[in-house]
Amino acid sequence: MADYPVVLFSYGTLRQRDVQLSVFGREVIGTPDALPGYRLSMVEITDPHVVAVSGATHHPILQATGRADDVVEGTALRLSEDELAAADEYEVDDYRRVLVPLASGLQGWVYAADLSRPGNPASSNTGSLPGFAASASSAFGAGLAFPLPGTLALRKEAEDSRAAALEARTEAEARRIVEAMNEKIRESRGRPLTGPPAFQRLIDVEDVAREWRSRHPVAQDDRPEPPRETRSFFRRLRRR
Repeated sequence: MADYPVVLFSYGTLRQRDVQLSVFGREVIGTPDALPGYRLSMVEITDPHVVAVSGATHHPILQATGRADDVVEGTALRLSEDELAAADEYEVDDYRRVLVPLASGLQGWVYAADLSRPGNPASSNTGSLPGFAASASSAFGAGLAFPLPGTLALRKEAEDSRAAALEARTEAEARRIVEAMNEKIRESRGRPLTGPPAFQRLIDVEDVAREWRSRHPVAQDDRPEPPRETRSFFRRLRRR
């Protein structure tokens, strides 16, 4: 395996012998594997070279859902670094290569939908990922049989941190929770995360603070009384 250190999970045309011979210059057998938390849709291929090599104008494309019952069957291919670069050249711009945990326990690369591209059929279903994040969060709460990929785990932690901040005892505590989460988000941008490509925005501290105040109004009886005017003994004598 020293000559082929890279794991690439293929669920589509890269499993075809003729495609492998064209892209890699050899046949790659691979081993059966699966990718949980995703489902397949189709994307139209307009690159004439890719259509000619694959023999198809529409290719399957991964869409992340985060659901435990969504599983894509495929093959874990062992490749060299040069062969992985050749696969990058073969895949069209609708795909983006990301690192994911496979059902076998291996960490492998996979080509998933690039959600930042307008018109991508997978991105049209997920938009800016609100529904996608919600489905991942609900699945995580239900007890998934597999760990969430890094991008999904970060999104879930951000959602949980915002919810915890709104339940904090004081506004200062709410701010500390959000600022700590924002620091984690900043740190994550300096390292690659597994999972589908998803940009996690910083949580708006002031927005959370405003919502916290709206949820925790100060009761009239709890407000501190204004300080009473104190008069000296001599001032009281002069008023008599």
